[in-house]
Amino acid sequence: RLASVYEATVRRPADGAACVAWAVRLFRRLFEQQIRDLLAANPPGKLDESGAPFWGGTRLLPSPAAFDAAEPTHIDFVAAAAALKARTLGLAPPPVEAVA
Repeated sequence: RLASVYEATVRRPADGAACVAWAVRLFRRLFEQQIRDLLAANPPGKLDESGAPFWGGTRLLPSPAAFDAAEPTHIDFVAAAAALKARTLGLAPPPVEAVA
């Protein structure tokens, strides 16, 4: 995708704080926006091709998660993603305090 190339080259984080901002955007995209898009395409009550409920059986109805800095799992995700991004770019990983 062209957007991924643009993000990796032009909008490349320059320091740990930028890696944290990138990680928060990643969280919002994965756990909020993509879930909203999925629910828009497959709303609760939708039936599949065979007439069975789409959200049933092994497919559980997801709910979007807005980023919450007070939620430890959200902070853990952002801290890990920011550290990985920094390391792949040859930057020092941001301190944990920069995430919270």
